[in-house]
Amino acid sequence: MGDRSSIEWTDATWNPVTGCSKISAGCKFCYAERITERWGQRFTEIRLHPDRLDQPLRWRQPRRIFVNSMSDLFHEDIPIDFLARIFNVMACATVACGKRHQHDEECWTGPPHTFQILTKRAERMHRVLTEELPEHVGERWPGDAAISIALDVNWPLPNVVLGVSCEDQPRADKRIPWLLKTPAALRFVSLEPLLGMIELRNEWVSGQRLRTRGTDRPGGGTVCIPRIDWVIVGGESGGSPGRALVERFQSPFTGSIFYKPKPYALEWVSSLRDQCVAASVPFFFKAWGGPTAKSGGRFLDGRTWDEYPTVGRSRT
Repeated sequence: MGDRSSIEWTDATWNPVTGCSKISAGCKFCYAERITERWGQRFTEIRLHPDRLDQPLRWRQPRRIFVNSMSDLFHEDIPIDFLARIFNVMACATVACGKRHQHDEECWTGPPHTFQILTKRAERMHRVLTEELPEHVGERWPGDAAISIALDVNWPLPNVVLGVSCEDQPRADKRIPWLLKTPAALRFVSLEPLLGMIELRNEWVSGQRLRTRGTDRPGGGTVCIPRIDWVIVGGESGGSPGRALVERFQSPFTGSIFYKPKPYALEWVSSLRDQCVAASVPFFFKAWGGPTAKSGGRFLDGRTWDEYPTVGRSRT
C-alpha cells in the first residue's frame, strides 16, 4: 500500500478501508485475504482508516491511484458518511495539494490524480452515486466543501474511473449493465481472474451516438450512449491449478520449469483482445498468472498489451 504499486495497470494504491467478504467465484483465492491474514487480521472485518484519508493529498506527482485494493469500496458495511469523505478527497486531490494547503484556490490549479475504483458490488455503486451520495452531500457538506462544488458543477468527477470486476459471462451480464447506468467520466471492466469465455456485448462497447429531437444538447442534438472505455484481462495467481490459465511443463533438456497458456485459455484471452480491437476499446493484458503472478508472463501473440483510455473525456 502506498505511492508505489506492483499492480501493472496502476501507479499507487490507497486503502482508506480494509477488509471484505466473498460474493462470487472470483473471490475464492482472494490475494487481499491472504495478505490481510498474514498481518494477523480477520479479512471479513471491515476497518475504516480515517488517518489514511489525506494520503493522496501528500503526493506531488500525478498518479493513477487504485482505490481500496484491499477491500471493495462499495461493500455494504461501509457507511455513506465515510464514502462521502473519500469522494471529497478525490474531488480535490491535485498535485498542488501535496504542498499541504488547506484546499484553497491554489490547490485547484495543479494536475489531478486519477482514481481507479473497482467493485463487484455494481448495484450498490449505482445506488450510492445516483441516490445516496448526492443526497448526503447536499445535506452534510454545505458551502465550499470540495465535493459539493464537484457535485454542483462537475459531476461525475472527471478524475474518477469506475470499474467492475467480472470473472465469467453470468457476472459480466449482471454487473456491466449497472456500470453503464452509473455516471462516470470513464468506465472499465477487469476480467480477472478470468474463469470462462466472455462476450463483450455490442451494446456494452459500441459507444454509438444517437440523434435526439432537440438541438439544445451539447454535441448538436446527439447523445452519447455510455460504453466500456477500457478492458483489463488477467489469469488467477496463487489459486488451484484447475482454475489457472496456464499449465506446468518441465524441459526434458534442462529440467527447468516453465508455464504455457492452456489452449482454451489462449482462445478466451485472444477473443477478448480481438473484440476490443474491433470496437476500438483499449485492451490491457495484465498476466497469465499461475502459482505466482509472474509465472506465465504477460505476452500474448509475442507482445505485451498495455493500452490505456484517455482520461478527461467526460461521459454521463
